[in-house]
Amino acid sequence: MAEVVASKLSDLSTSGHTIICTIHQPSSEIFQHLDNILMLCEGRCAYMGPRDELVEYFSGIGYNCPETYNPADYFIEKLSIGPDTPDTDTQQTICNCFDQSKYYNKVQEVLHDQMFKGRIRRKSIMKKLKSVSESTYKNSWLTQFVALLWRCAVRTIRDGDLLKVRLYSALVMSLVIGLAYFQIPYSQSGVQSIQGMLAIMIYLVGMYSFWQTIRSIQPEAVLFFREHSSGMYRTDTYFLAKSLMEIPICLIVAILGGSISYWMTGLNPEIERFFIYLFLLFITGLAASALGFTVSTACTTDGVALAVATFIIMPVDIFTGFYINVETIPVYLRWFEYISYTRYGYEALSINQWFEYGDLACDVDLNKTENICLPDGDSV
Repeated sequence: MAEVVASKLSDLSTSGHTIICTIHQPSSEIFQHLDNILMLCEGRCAYMGPRDELVEYFSGIGYNCPETYNPADYFIEKLSIGPDTPDTDTQQTICNCFDQSKYYNKVQEVLHDQMFKGRIRRKSIMKKLKSVSESTYKNSWLTQFVALLWRCAVRTIRDGDLLKVRLYSALVMSLVIGLAYFQIPYSQSGVQSIQGMLAIMIYLVGMYSFWQTIRSIQPEAVLFFREHSSGMYRTDTYFLAKSLMEIPICLIVAILGGSISYWMTGLNPEIERFFIYLFLLFITGLAASALGFTVSTACTTDGVALAVATFIIMPVDIFTGFYINVETIPVYLRWFEYISYTRYGYEALSINQWFEYGDLACDVDLNKTENICLPDGDSV
């Protein structure tokens, strides 16, 4: 059988045909007839490039194929995961090395070229989407949604290191904020410090969610267009699945960061105010995620998305209400505060902190400078 396959491959290759095939454990003869090879492990790419550079590449990362071995058998053995190989460190190391290699960058260049230099043009994509919208999908809405949600969950778990970094960052920054604003006294100067702490928490939670989601769409653009145009799933099921996977992450970040900062700072001691505080941080994170999805889907590349994001996020933060009195904003710019999610989050946190709060102490130094003394939380 191997001789027949090798003969067919030889005939087709010499006739100028391009063959794409999936072969498990090819013989040495078949292996020599392949031009390019893609090797996968647990859904990750371990190698994608010319066949004649495969052995040299793996030797460069510390995996030397013995001369008496069939290279295909050797590398499949290294990438195989089974009952006898519960430890996946070797496979993860190989995949991580590929992500840092020149071959990975070449793959990204090819994908970029296919998307934005003519092979996948927006006009042809829109025609395909239109034809799909007029036809029935292969599966029901619920089946599509469950499958996409499962795939998003698997990808999130697979990128565990990125999730850990996100959670550890929230933990460390919350501790820093808690130490910097530790047990702020409820005086006139303390009011300003508490307001600053609330603005920083809104910025912290929002930025984590915004920058995380802004780069989540473009890497999957080619896959989405291909699968959607073939009728595999609808746009709304894809978007809902991506959005729902952000909910538990935003919730964990809000609880982790909010709990530490709230009690270390010494905010309103009423327990219901604490839970409202966590809820407000949570929905602020969701709003930031939605803005990140919007920017990502509106742009053509990661680079463009990051540039546009910087342009958008600055006025969003400026019009929060902490850095500038909104009454002093020119009329032709004041409308921007109504589309700033940080403005609503900051205002809600302020109301939650100060509504019906008791008396506030007046600083002697502030009275000497004839500043207004705010007597209670409602005045704030």
